Amino acid sequence: MQAATRIVALLGQDATWWTNHNVECGAVNGITPAFDSLTAGTNGEYFAIALQVADD
Repeated sequence: MQAATRIVALLGQDATWWTNHNVECGAVNGITPAFDSLTAGTNGEYFAIALQVADD
C-alpha cells in the first residue's frame, strides 16, 4: 500500500488513471488468461503500471 500511495503522490493530482475493471469506459475484466487486473496512470511525463497476475 505504501508503494501505491507514493506512486499516486509522485504522479500528482492531475494524473490520468485507467483500469480494466472500469465498466463505464467499456473495459473488460481479465486482459489475458495470465493477468487478472491492470491499473495504469500517467501525468504526461511518467507512467506507472500495476499488474495482478493470476496464480492458477
